[in-house]
Amino acid sequence: KWLEKAADGYRGLLPEADTPEAPLAGLKRYLRERVQAHFVDRGMAHELVGAAVATGWGDLVDLKARLEALHELRRDPRFPALVELVERTHNISKKLERERRVSRRLLVEPIEHEVFDALQGLETSVSASFASGDFVAGSWAYLEGFGALMGRYFEEVFVNVDDAEIRN
Repeated sequence: KWLEKAADGYRGLLPEADTPEAPLAGLKRYLRERVQAHFVDRGMAHELVGAAVATGWGDLVDLKARLEALHELRRDPRFPALVELVERTHNISKKLERERRVSRRLLVEPIEHEVFDALQGLETSVSASFASGDFVAGSWAYLEGFGALMGRYFEEVFVNVDDAEIRN
């Protein structure tokens, strides 16, 4: 709300503030860049700061906790496998036409059933870890529960099938 109030003061004063959204968008962009610079200036890796800020930066206490967790996770030799898993599962999910629960009736391959069952078992514990701020435990639980399984899934299942219902 305070950002909206501050942005209102620039409407009509600046040429780049010609639309109602422009001042607020510019102010948010400026503040996001300042937040990133703050953490980079304090020794956090630029790429980690960028990744954490990309998932949300409105709660600075939460952002700092996520950055500290990323810093800790990065020192572990399993980190590249975790990054690959997160990237692969994120990339496949962002292609969905819409988010919805998975329907077991549409699963065909045995590995799809294994992934579904693993998701049912992990969803609560990983979500609870993240909700409580224990990003390290949640991340390792995600890797341990899904890492090898998703490797097999991507090898055994053609994910870009023509049927949109099955693909989603």
